[in-house]
Amino acid sequence: KKPRGHAYTSPGITEMHREPRQRGRYQYIRMELCDEGDAEEFLKRQPEESLSPCQARQILFQVSFALHAAADKFSLKHYDVKLLNVFLKRVATPKTGEVILRYGLGQHIFSLRSPQEEAVVAKLADYGTANVDLASNGQHVTIAQFTTLENTPPDFLILGDQAQQGHGHDYFGLGLCMLHLFTGHAPYEE
Repeated sequence: KKPRGHAYTSPGITEMHREPRQRGRYQYIRMELCDEGDAEEFLKRQPEESLSPCQARQILFQVSFALHAAADKFSLKHYDVKLLNVFLKRVATPKTGEVILRYGLGQHIFSLRSPQEEAVVAKLADYGTANVDLASNGQHVTIAQFTTLENTPPDFLILGDQAQQGHGHDYFGLGLCMLHLFTGHAPYEE
């Protein structure tokens, strides 16, 4: 609930204002504005609908890192990993030249270097079907795990409700993202 008399301000943050019709508790959702939109549309706007190998690797790394960190910390299973759910934001730097993005995992630091004109931050979104219940690992899938048909793993389609929940669904979606990013072609008919 938004506190009375306090304005939320932050650069790059958009907010939807709507006056409640009745008293009670309300949830306000704020999302950072990602100026490049989703990764699928970003890819379509590129010359020949393809990215440089460096940029494709960096977007894939960032999505992979987000999935790994969420799985490790919260046992999160996203269940709808696709380029439409990855939002991109240009890295705003006053300098020209190389941009370095650093990601830490324990004692390991990963540095992503790219030319300033290719530097984007990838943000995984749409957690509407995500699951953070550790006990669901190994359980049979339910209708809730079937999201975008084109991204559904073959074992879900072949085994039906005998297929098991786990992080494999996200890995399959990540593989489809990788194929799309590196080839410029959607791995399914549009």
